[in-house]
Amino acid sequence: MSTDAPKAPKRKVVEVVAPSVEVGLAVGAKVLGISADRADYEVVEDSQGDPGGDFGKVKIRVHASPPEPRVDGKFLIGCRVGLFHLIITPSSGDGRSVEREQLKTALSRLPLPDGVDAVWEAELAKPSGKPVVLMDGHSSEATCTVDAAELVKDGTEAPVAAEEDEPEPEYLGPPFTILVTDDQMQVWLLNSDLKFDTTVDREAVDEVLEGLGVTFGISEALLDRAVARPLTTAWQIAQGVESVNGGDGVLEFQFKAHLGLTDDQMEELNTVDWYELFSLDQILSGEALVMATPATEGTSGTTVLGAVLAGGDIQVEYVQGGEVTAGGDLTVGDDIVRANVGVLGKITVAGRGRIVGGRVSAGTEITATSIGAPTGVRTVVAVGNPGSEAKTVEALLEARVLSQMGADGGLPEADDEAEEEIEVNGEGDGDEEEKVGRGPRVIVSGEIHEDTVVGIGSPALVLDRRIDHCMLRESEGRIQVFPL
Repeated sequence: MSTDAPKAPKRKVVEVVAPSVEVGLAVGAKVLGISADRADYEVVEDSQGDPGGDFGKVKIRVHASPPEPRVDGKFLIGCRVGLFHLIITPSSGDGRSVEREQLKTALSRLPLPDGVDAVWEAELAKPSGKPVVLMDGHSSEATCTVDAAELVKDGTEAPVAAEEDEPEPEYLGPPFTILVTDDQMQVWLLNSDLKFDTTVDREAVDEVLEGLGVTFGISEALLDRAVARPLTTAWQIAQGVESVNGGDGVLEFQFKAHLGLTDDQMEELNTVDWYELFSLDQILSGEALVMATPATEGTSGTTVLGAVLAGGDIQVEYVQGGEVTAGGDLTVGDDIVRANVGVLGKITVAGRGRIVGGRVSAGTEITATSIGAPTGVRTVVAVGNPGSEAKTVEALLEARVLSQMGADGGLPEADDEAEEEIEVNGEGDGDEEEKVGRGPRVIVSGEIHEDTVVGIGSPALVLDRRIDHCMLRESEGRIQVFPL
């Protein structure tokens, strides 16, 4: 038989008579078993200053305040007018704050400017719930620029943005941004409305992707997931493929192979009479004389815009539409039709050997049977322009001559006087012909048609007539034509 007395039910409301409201509130909170900051009250009687009442007394009814609602903190990553924005809302009640690692992971793969870590770290420490622009070394909100170093100092209050006389105008732009990275290897979908409840339409996203020319590496699954919920984080919806350079084969001798000879001398000799050099190594039966590492083939890459990338030479059957970029030579088995092509080496078009439409650029030489078309299809070819002599494929993508040519076929630093006429040299001395064979050139075994734009080095011209069986080369500041 238990001797424990039954517990009294927990009281929810208590009336207290006290000299003041403050004292009554403290006593009532203690009776209810709660902290004073969680207690609320109502005044039942107040006889303070009333000669007919219990002078100096107040009766209050004390009860517990309703608990603060649990609200978790959240974040939004967006992009508007080319600037990345971050919003972090604070938690309340027993809600959880935004986790640092979660936010760091979400930001880590984005092409953010250097020096923004301190910005989002500071905003995470004191969430404002307002959009903050992620910029180099500082964040900006409206017209106020906040130094990140000041935000993270211990005991230092963040500068307060000055209140604006007029509210910020309502954003009327598109609800999302499609961001293609500079190397054309990634595509991101971000919120530009900067609202947590923003959703996007799949058809609208597809339309923008098509307009930007994004055709390769699109993840339909990720895109479906991104549009199926509010757009609060950055979604990578497309990924290109990096090119991989091949490796040369290597022979590694398992015995002493130098004998004071240089590597160049060893390559010239190929075989050495070790006995006559008085250095005969003892090789037992079954032991390896040399270890051979075979060469490895490189693989081409593709950007999200469909451009083919190759660090070295590349061979294809034909090129129709799209882009091809190579760090070496390009050999085409048939035609190049309406494509943008840029290589650091030379371009050889075999088979029918036609280049029709598009823009084709090479570092040293273009060889084809026919360039342009009788119908006047705009065709641009360029050789040896400084923009096409970049040291890497990445630089070629940014600075190649294809993107530098204007609507009239002009190139940077072009000599206007060199475009006035086409000079055809039928005869010349041997020294001149030898010089012609060495420089950047365009070789046409068939015909190059009227209205074709040709750039060699800095000069450029638009052909005013068809020319057959010729070689074009820059000489004395202008493009000259030599018969084959």
